[in-house]
Amino acid sequence: MEHLLEPHFGLMFWTILNFFLLVFLLGKFAWKPMIKAINDRENRISSDISSAEKNRQESEKLKAEMDEGLKKIKKQSDKLIKEAKELGEKNKEEILITAKEQAHKIIQSAKGDIEIEKQNAIKQIQTEMSNVVILASEKLIGKNLDSKDNKKFTEKVISELEKN
Repeated sequence: MEHLLEPHFGLMFWTILNFFLLVFLLGKFAWKPMIKAINDRENRISSDISSAEKNRQESEKLKAEMDEGLKKIKKQSDKLIKEAKELGEKNKEEILITAKEQAHKIIQSAKGDIEIEKQNAIKQIQTEMSNVVILASEKLIGKNLDSKDNKKFTEKVISELEKN
């Protein structure tokens, strides 16, 4: 076992030769493809990062545009709501005025109808009263008055009733 620890030129030569041959073969067939794969991966990651940054910037730009659009839409909707409220108030006032006018017309018409009905009732009562007076007079006097006398007598009684 001692001879393993002693340096021998032949063993050293073959060990060094094997080491360089291994480095050459690894460099020729393994290192270049591994380095190429690492570089390709690094380039792909770099392009993905730049693409993600570009997408982030575009999304921020779109977000800003959308925020601006939302502000415009909110402003327009507030304006439309305000206009609708004003129009509603105006329509409300017009409806109230129209309703008051119609109510006034209906009241005036009803008052006119009532006055007409009142006059008709008064005339009917006067006619009935005159008939009653004539009948009562005939019974008191005991004879039938002619139509001319009936008319005079009725007018006299009605005028006295109106005074009372």
